[in-house]
Amino acid sequence: MRISRATTARRRTGRIATAGLLAAFGLVMALAAGCTSGPPAASANSGGTELGGQAVPQAQQVPAAVQLAVAPADKAAEVSPVEPVTVTAAGGTLSQVALTNSDGKAVQGKLSPDGQSWSSTEPLGYGRTYTVTATGTTSDGRTATASSTFTTLKPRNKTYASMARRSPRSSRATRPTPR
Repeated sequence: MRISRATTARRRTGRIATAGLLAAFGLVMALAAGCTSGPPAASANSGGTELGGQAVPQAQQVPAAVQLAVAPADKAAEVSPVEPVTVTAAGGTLSQVALTNSDGKAVQGKLSPDGQSWSSTEPLGYGRTYTVTATGTTSDGRTATASSTFTTLKPRNKTYASMARRSPRSSRATRPTPR
C-alpha cells in the first residue's frame, strides 16, 4: 500500500498545527502563572516587603490565644445530670473555672495536674439550669474566657422507695414510726 504525497503533507501539517497549539498553550500557562496574586517578594534591606518600590513593614506574628472548649455547649437542653461538665484548654492552662446552679450554689470540680482540663465531681440536679465560666491563660499572660449556660433534663417520672416493716404479731405490714 502506497501513501500519497498529499496524505504525507496533511500529516505533516497536522503535526505542525498540534505543536503550535501546544506551544501557545504553554505560553498562556506561563503568563498566567506570572500573574498570580501571591505575597510580594521580601526585600533583604527593608525588613518588610517591597511593594511597588516602597517598603511596607511586616505584620508581627501574634501567637494564638488559649482555646477553651466547654461541654455541654451553650444553651444545651436535656443534658444528663450524671455526665460531668468538662472544660479543656488548648495553647494554655485553665486559671479559673466556676460552675454554679440557678441559685448561685457552686458545684465542685477538679483540675487536672497539667491544668489543661477540669471536670465536675459533684452530681447535678434534675431540671436545673447551670452556668459554667472558665478563664484560660497562655504562657505569656494573655487570657481568654468562655461560658456556657445549659439545662439538665427533667425526669418523666420520679420513683420513691419506701420500706415497711412487719409487726411480729401480725401478718400486716406497718409503717415505721418516726423517732
